[in-house]
Amino acid sequence: MAVFISFLLFLFGASIASFAGLAAHRLRARPVGQSAWAALSGRSHCDGCGAQLTALELVPVLGWLVARGRCARCGHRVPVIYPVSEALVGGGLVAAFLFAGPAALAIALPAVVLVVVLGVVFLAMRGGG
Repeated sequence: MAVFISFLLFLFGASIASFAGLAAHRLRARPVGQSAWAALSGRSHCDGCGAQLTALELVPVLGWLVARGRCARCGHRVPVIYPVSEALVGGGLVAAFLFAGPAALAIALPAVVLVVVLGVVFLAMRGGG
């Protein structure tokens, strides 16, 4: 049961970090006058060629590894900050659950997510990802 919960926690944390990276990137790159909602809506796509990402490419960490950090269609590089942040948040939640138990997870969950999400947003807004 602990393995299943750990898997779900990792996937949840990685997904939160993935969305944070996407949000930071899109908000930084949005045209003047475009609403934040408009910038955040729409399917995920390659920044190089505009091709929509496949279901496998959307899976946090795994998608980046399978694609070897590049778009399968045009070869555009995907910054390594995305899978690293996804793995850190997912791993942090799993570590909190396994080493400190469910009660500590209730405290660690928002803290770990907040710290990494803020870090990703900061780096992306500075142009680092």
